[in-house]
Amino acid sequence: MNYIPFKGPGFTLQRPETWTATASLDYQTMFADDMNEWGVRPNLLLAIRPLNEDASLVDVMDNARQVAQKELPQYEILSEVDQSAHGWVQRQYGWVRKEDDLGIIQLQRFYKFGNLIFVFTATRTEHEPEYDEIFHHILDSFSFNSTRSNGAH
Repeated sequence: MNYIPFKGPGFTLQRPETWTATASLDYQTMFADDMNEWGVRPNLLLAIRPLNEDASLVDVMDNARQVAQKELPQYEILSEVDQSAHGWVQRQYGWVRKEDDLGIIQLQRFYKFGNLIFVFTATRTEHEPEYDEIFHHILDSFSFNSTRSNGAH
């Protein structure tokens, strides 16, 4: 897999060269591979939202879990990582698409930067664990451009 630099507002990362990059009013950017046989485009989406400066990353992750538990059928937490000291927290979870019982695996990583929260959500099917390495490469390449300290690399 070849990666190329991507520069967003105040951040940089490396994205797969062959993946499509899109943006919308709902999210900052999304990198997506081709549609697979299950009708899912493995992707990584970044949303940037305002956040109360007093909110912790763990608070944000807890709120995301509460929403997901209500909205996603058979929601199950697979793993959690608390790297708050380094500026991020992460959760991987699974849920089931109702129409065909397809298992969907999502990985979320949250970065807090002042009064903004950067939420990355990576999505793949249960049959595509090979995407995890790609998702982690993108996430681990993420960095803020500003000199303002937030603990992220």
